[in-house]
Amino acid sequence: MDFRTLATGWLPCGTNGLKGRLEFRPHEQPAGFWIIFLVYGAAGAWLVIFALRLFTGMAEPLPLR
Repeated sequence: MDFRTLATGWLPCGTNGLKGRLEFRPHEQPAGFWIIFLVYGAAGAWLVIFALRLFTGMAEPLPLR
């Protein structure tokens, strides 16, 4: 998502009620855009590390219930 954001110029962030989806654009809301950009990047890095730990057997899978 982060790499596509740099090319398209906007970052989707869920819904905005009846107004449609919530989007952050760097020239309109620079603080919000970069905060969400960093959150997406950190979450993606955490998921990649967790997946690698799962594949190597160093982490237990999340519970199903």
